[in-house]
Amino acid sequence: MAEEKKLYLRVKGVEHGPFTVEEVKTWIEGGKFKPTDYIRMEGMKHWVMAKNLVHLKEYFDAKKEEDRKGAFASWLGQVREGKPPIVLTPTGVTEEHTRIAEARKQLEEDAKRLEEREAELREQIERELTKKQEEEFERLRKERERLEEHRMELEEAEIEIKQMEKTVRRRRRIPLIIAGAVIVAVIAVSTPIVINYYKSTKELQEAINRIDIIDNEIKNLMAKLEDAETTMEREAIMEKIEELKKEREELVKEVEKKGGGEPIENIETTLGSVSITGPLSIIGPGSDDPSRSSSTVDSIIRGRMGAINSVYNRELRSNPSLEGKVVVSFTVSSDGTVTRANVISSTLSNSKLENAIVSNIMLARFPSTSSGDITVTYPFTFETK
Repeated sequence: MAEEKKLYLRVKGVEHGPFTVEEVKTWIEGGKFKPTDYIRMEGMKHWVMAKNLVHLKEYFDAKKEEDRKGAFASWLGQVREGKPPIVLTPTGVTEEHTRIAEARKQLEEDAKRLEEREAELREQIERELTKKQEEEFERLRKERERLEEHRMELEEAEIEIKQMEKTVRRRRRIPLIIAGAVIVAVIAVSTPIVINYYKSTKELQEAINRIDIIDNEIKNLMAKLEDAETTMEREAIMEKIEELKKEREELVKEVEKKGGGEPIENIETTLGSVSITGPLSIIGPGSDDPSRSSSTVDSIIRGRMGAINSVYNRELRSNPSLEGKVVVSFTVSSDGTVTRANVISSTLSNSKLENAIVSNIMLARFPSTSSGDITVTYPFTFETK
């Protein structure tokens, strides 16, 4: 029997535990733990609302005693089989993502207010340095450090939610098997439909492959552009790059249309997917410019995710267990070009994929500004299905 993971409860802001699954049941029956209270598993940092978990929702929603017993028995059986006691419902996944996003938004607003207040205090200190102002400045510095730690915790919670999403997908496999049997029966009487679907899928994959080829061609042309010796050569290379970009835009629209309207960076074509949570830090003279904000940087990097995800899936064919996290540092100049990009940490041990990330970031283009350069630290998480 696998060792049972302990659980912690948070009721009205007070943490209790550790508890076993059976002890949690006692709290529920005693009315001390409700659907809107929070629970987490040992080893996790993120607190999840009880009603967003599969087994607890079944238990809370049960009207009859025998249904509650059945829900609890199912939960206890899962735990004794070594499965995690916390599994999110599909609705719960959305709610927990929303809760983290709202917390991150509030965190950014608080950080902005602190930065504004810090700037005011700096001006005051320059005019008249007093003991009281120095203490306030130090308090704000420590508060900023606390907010940065909180932001990192939110990112870790986001990763934990995605892990729980994978558990939800595994729970759906049995219904999918049943659906597969139904599809086989339908195929027998609808062969033309299946042929058309196969053709559409093949065309979709060909379009995605062509996008990868175009990205590599643009990368090679950019390298040639730096070595071009005459204006005529540079103009010819730039003209070819623009043609490839237009072709890529048309292919992206085609892929999004055939993929059901889903953005190309979210289409999981084969074995794995790449997730991003936004910049870890943005520093430099231009960091306060709106065109260099966290949301703007994130939006532009997402535009490169289709090519990165495609390279990842190709590498998975030769290494199906390839997973990990890569953190990249890159510099954006005032004219919007990326002048430098390099990997500062990686758990992938795959130079081809790491080079693909750097190359695609170098191809990114930002709005021009007079505020100055920025240096961005950006994480990528690679996960198999």
